[in-house]
Amino acid sequence: LPTISFIPRSVVEESWANSVNRSVLVRKDSRSSVDSDKKPKTKYDLPDMKQSENFGIVLKNSPPIDQLASALQSLDETVISGEVLARIFQALPRKDDIDFVSSISEELNQSNASTAVLYVKVELSLRFDTGANPACL
Repeated sequence: LPTISFIPRSVVEESWANSVNRSVLVRKDSRSSVDSDKKPKTKYDLPDMKQSENFGIVLKNSPPIDQLASALQSLDETVISGEVLARIFQALPRKDDIDFVSSISEELNQSNASTAVLYVKVELSLRFDTGANPACL
């Protein structure tokens, strides 16, 4: 058996104290200021963050919101491809999203609202002329 020589406690404590990375010992919040430095928090965002993220994914490769709104209204195929249109139809706003955005009385824009909120606003603003007789509807 190997012999263990006596090491003074002070030597062990000093050795450990010098080798420990103190920053690892402090638990960092995942919502730290590092995340907030990337993109400033907007005043309005959907209450369901998962839904908001889903809208963000859908809109990632889409045209900017203002172009998207006019392209959807006019069904402009030069701005919106069939693929983008299919993704948009898969991510239609839910009643909760519509109620939330409808309840906001302030004018919404990119400086005070998230992309998801602006997307719901665009969806709410779309009006299509179906050509149908209103009496038949």
